[in-house]
Amino acid sequence: MTRSKTLTAALTVLMTIFAARQSAAAGKSVNQCGAITASGSYVLARNLTATGDCIVIQADYVTLDLDGNTITGSGAGIGVNTASPVRGAVVRNGSVSNFQIGVAVDLGGSIERVRSFHNTGPGLWANNGSRVVDSTSSENLGDGIFTGSNCLVRGNTVEENSGAGINVADGSVVLGNGVYANLGRGIYASTAVTITDNTISSTGGRGIDAAGGGTITNNTVNSADVGILAQDHTTIGSNSVQGTIGIQVVCPSTLFHNTVGGGVQQDTTFGACTIE
Repeated sequence: MTRSKTLTAALTVLMTIFAARQSAAAGKSVNQCGAITASGSYVLARNLTATGDCIVIQADYVTLDLDGNTITGSGAGIGVNTASPVRGAVVRNGSVSNFQIGVAVDLGGSIERVRSFHNTGPGLWANNGSRVVDSTSSENLGDGIFTGSNCLVRGNTVEENSGAGINVADGSVVLGNGVYANLGRGIYASTAVTITDNTISSTGGRGIDAAGGGTITNNTVNSADVGILAQDHTTIGSNSVQGTIGIQVVCPSTLFHNTVGGGVQQDTTFGACTIE
């Protein structure tokens, strides 16, 4: 065999190996609604429509890249669902609309760069220890984003939902979100939640409604109701707040460096607040 033929054959082998590796890295192609039953990476190849659940993840540590495609339902089911107790599912890069819930991930899951809209319940749903980041949830009949405990909700746009904009359970972090024109509360939080660097405006309910023991800092809140309502042992600092009552808080709590329109109302039944 001549040198040129040898080089050509070697290049052909290398290109074949490279193409196979690229295909494996991109993930297995998904062309229709159905169950994903093995761990690994998957890519949605086209737009899909469904009358109930569309894609159901039944294995741990599945990554599903929607690749810019849209999954559209008929008002029922879940666009991308995870069968409990599936762990570590990642759903990213696409749109889901007109289901009961747009996307739902179970324990330790992640929703990234997803747009969820026109669903009859929550747009995005995440169980304990999960992340919802850089996504948009709008015009849903339930909450925009609903999570379990110890979740991260960061960098999302949540607007014009009929429920709360963001609804999170104990120990979660709500960071850097834009929450606009939701009919319910802007951010509704359970115990020991950190709420920082969010912009909340034009809410039908309270701007931020938080159970005790959390931290509420560096937020901009403009509400037609109470701007910030917080239970005892909450730290509230460096917020810009406008509401019928700016801040309503149960003491003992700590308030510092807030700019408040609508005044501060304290419930001192259980002790005094510290205000700086």
